Amino acid sequence: MSAPLSIKWDDDVEDSKVPIEIPIKPQNGLLKIIALLILVGGILVFSIGALAFMPQEVPPDFYEEQANTMNTAGQNVTVEEVQQFFEATEKYADIQRVIEVLAGIGLIAGGAMLYFANPKGIYVGTIGGSLVIIDAIIITVGLSAVETESFVLVASGYMLQGLMSTCGVFCTVLPLLPLFSSGLKAALNNHPELNLKTRETNNSSEE
Repeated sequence: MSAPLSIKWDDDVEDSKVPIEIPIKPQNGLLKIIALLILVGGILVFSIGALAFMPQEVPPDFYEEQANTMNTAGQNVTVEEVQQFFEATEKYADIQRVIEVLAGIGLIAGGAMLYFANPKGIYVGTIGGSLVIIDAIIITVGLSAVETESFVLVASGYMLQGLMSTCGVFCTVLPLLPLFSSGLKAALNNHPELNLKTRETNNSSEE
């Protein structure tokens, strides 16, 4: 007796993954704009630090003139308070000058690297921006030692601190943007990157 005829249905078909290649356009213009902004910030910070190295003599009646000016504007501040404020801000001046010069150099170098599509500019620029933030923290530490009820003195000190903090955050975030933008990454690599998406297709065959 012969074996019965059997028909086999093959339902077990492996799924195949087909990559779809979508080219991403390099954003060269945006990368250059970001690089120029970092360069401008670096030049500004470097100038502040470099100018602070220039010898400056305080006139004998400087603190008294400042106190008189503030009191004329309606403030109630003594010469001793004014002197204490300026001495507190100068307490860490030597450290700040060095940090500002190094930060400026880092930002200028990082901005130049990014302008010429060098990925290393991301890290160099980020280090420069971080140094500006450290400089702002040092300013805050110096101001915390000032004991005065004068709103003008306190406001002027924290305005400087706010300026350096804003510049530091801005100059730290800008170099990091290429890490989160495919178009900027493509510009840094000097060729379009491919964004691979996977589409699953089920093929069935019947035998």
